[in-house]
Amino acid sequence: MILCLTILIITIYEKFGEGGWITLVITSALIGLCYLIRRHYRKVRQGVRQLEEILSSIPSGHVPNEEALNTNERTAIILVSGYNGFGLHSWLSVFREFPKLYRNFIFVSVAVIDSGAFKGASEIEALKSSTV
Repeated sequence: MILCLTILIITIYEKFGEGGWITLVITSALIGLCYLIRRHYRKVRQGVRQLEEILSSIPSGHVPNEEALNTNERTAIILVSGYNGFGLHSWLSVFREFPKLYRNFIFVSVAVIDSGAFKGASEIEALKSSTV
């Protein structure tokens, strides 16, 4: 950082009249853009926390639906990594974006096998039990 600042200061000092001001404008614009992106990510993080708080009050039902799917109706398949609120949020988004289009919903629990964390067969069994 010190090296970059030194180069920037020298460039502005020696070449300001010859276009060094463009370097200053571009650098300032990039720094401003970085702060805007950072603020956006903080807002998204806060929104995710609020969503988790709202949706955590809904009880998780592990009882599967015994009713058969109507194969003549459209079916939406929603991939989830667990019961963390994002599946329910996706389900509500489908209702909002495609009202009355889908009648059947299937939630598919997806597990990721990480080669760094995978230590043996017992890890696969733990992964299977967490995605059921």
